[in-house]
Amino acid sequence: MIFQKIQEIIAQKVSIKKEDIYLSTRLKEDLGLDSFDAVELVIQLEKIFNLKITDEKIQQCKKIKDIVDYIKKTLNESKK
Repeated sequence: MIFQKIQEIIAQKVSIKKEDIYLSTRLKEDLGLDSFDAVELVIQLEKIFNLKITDEKIQQCKKIKDIVDYIKKTLNESKK
């Protein structure tokens, strides 16, 4: 579910098919996302998943998988 939601958001943002976005897709190199795009992505993800993503953390995320893993980890920790 997390991955699919990220696919939808990014597909709309960069005008590509969500089927062309993979866990291994690189945010900057493959999708051309810049720091402004990353901030917009963070805002949407924070609203959808009701969590806080720091600027530092999103800068560490190089691939879609990094974002998915971070959200999963954060959601699991909040359940404890």
